[in-house]
Amino acid sequence: MIPAEHFPALSPVAMLCAILYAASAGRILWYRPNGARHRPAVSLVACLLVGVLACRALDLLLMSSAPAVSELILTLLICAAIWAARGNIAQFFRG
Repeated sequence: MIPAEHFPALSPVAMLCAILYAASAGRILWYRPNGARHRPAVSLVACLLVGVLACRALDLLLMSSAPAVSELILTLLICAAIWAARGNIAQFFRG
């Protein structure tokens, strides 16, 4: 058995970034259109965005790369904007 001190610890910045990326991807995934019309291009962008956000969260959790504080701030802003738009990608890009 390998002792625990041989495993690197996940930094708080990496953990917060991963949580924010996952929260953003989840919010887009659980968007309810409630009568909004379906636009294939927006759906494609939403799928790609969910993939990118989820892959980056997994990348951080697997410790492939370390994020900087600037990435944490940018991730926080993106997450806040996605939650303010209630996961509606069309509204997110409209502003």
